[in-house]
Amino acid sequence: SQLASEISLPIFNVAINSDGDSLAVFATDLDNLNRLLQHTTLLWNSRDELANLVLDYGTGGAVEPSDFQHVLTRLIASDTILDSSDLQFVEEFLLQLYNNFDQEEYRVVDACELIAALCILAPGSKSDKLAFIFNLYTESGQRALERYQLHCFLRAILITLSTIATIVPSGYGMDGSNRDEQMSVDVAALEMTDLVFQQISASDDSSAGGFSVTFDAFADWYTCGGHSIM
Repeated sequence: SQLASEISLPIFNVAINSDGDSLAVFATDLDNLNRLLQHTTLLWNSRDELANLVLDYGTGGAVEPSDFQHVLTRLIASDTILDSSDLQFVEEFLLQLYNNFDQEEYRVVDACELIAALCILAPGSKSDKLAFIFNLYTESGQRALERYQLHCFLRAILITLSTIATIVPSGYGMDGSNRDEQMSVDVAALEMTDLVFQQISASDDSSAGGFSVTFDAFADWYTCGGHSIM
């Protein structure tokens, strides 16, 4: 029916790479995010507290599955959960998030990736979140990201968004069949990194000759059009 087709249409849909893959946000995705926030401590933990939570259980910047189980226990607001289905939902969502960062099944995820993911999921302004996550990837004493660091920064954001929303592969329909979502995300992160450096290095004197990008330069890029693809 027409009503059914309208309900299934995405609220937001944007191409994320040159292959035509897109990120689609449906009403159910927003419902799931609200459900997650309702039953976790993401609502009242600051970004610094979320970072410390991950680092408390990680070892040398790495978080293994057993470490993440401890993080998960601290994240779940058990006193708000009256239905076992809500507990199952929260656990499955957060474990899927971890697994999406561990697609190679090395059974270890970089702590910065998980901190970035939790900060994206938590309430707050987009600009504050981007600034905080950007700083996660800067080296001590530096104020800019080199190409590999920027790629990691963008990839962490895209993996988190793809966990919340739906990657729609080009030409394969809304069910996402016949295409590896991880490939879509990886291609998007690589192309966005190239695009940022191409557009910023031509206009930003602080970009060290095109070898690094400051947050101010990245923020300008994002405000002037980058937000349309991320």
